[in-house]
Amino acid sequence: MRQAFSVICLTTLTLLTTALPLAAQPPQDMAAYEALIAAADKGDAEAAFQVAAALTDSSIVTYDPIKRNAYLDIAVAQNHGEALMMRAMDFEAGNAPIAQDNAQALNHYLRSAKAGFVGAQTVLSIYYETGDLVGAPDLVRACAWIMLAIRSAKAQPDFGAEPGSDQISDLEEARDTYLMELSAEDVKAAEALSYKLLDEIQL
Repeated sequence: MRQAFSVICLTTLTLLTTALPLAAQPPQDMAAYEALIAAADKGDAEAAFQVAAALTDSSIVTYDPIKRNAYLDIAVAQNHGEALMMRAMDFEAGNAPIAQDNAQALNHYLRSAKAGFVGAQTVLSIYYETGDLVGAPDLVRACAWIMLAIRSAKAQPDFGAEPGSDQISDLEEARDTYLMELSAEDVKAAEALSYKLLDEIQL
């Protein structure tokens, strides 16, 4: 059972990390990109994230890590969920010029999750199952985070609309696998913790 679940975890994490740029809307041309730049320069968090995403992976502009991080900083400072997730991945991987720092990676995953970003909530669930970043495995917390991810996803009418993105049914499958491994008492603890976490996020 645990081996099968680990495969589910790794598959989900791979989907999240490879599909993350799809959460952005790539500019169709330079005019659209320049419009995003103008909005981002005025402090628009969503535009700043879109610029950072374009500078990460776009056929319109050349990859520029310094400029990318400057615009990502604008969005991160405003607790933009996807930007926080992107920065967490930078810290975890040590993407230059960001130095590898697991503590900062975990901090940014938590901030992203508490900003209501389902991707970060799911990653935290996976990491509490494996023990990566968080120190030790904790299936109760893993289950609580995936329960929260399901609630967050259901609160977003457009969740799963992007081609190739996770669906609520994928999250529910992961939750059900946890439930088969937990005792009735642990399930109650996970449910209680998920509601406590829900009180802390911004849906």
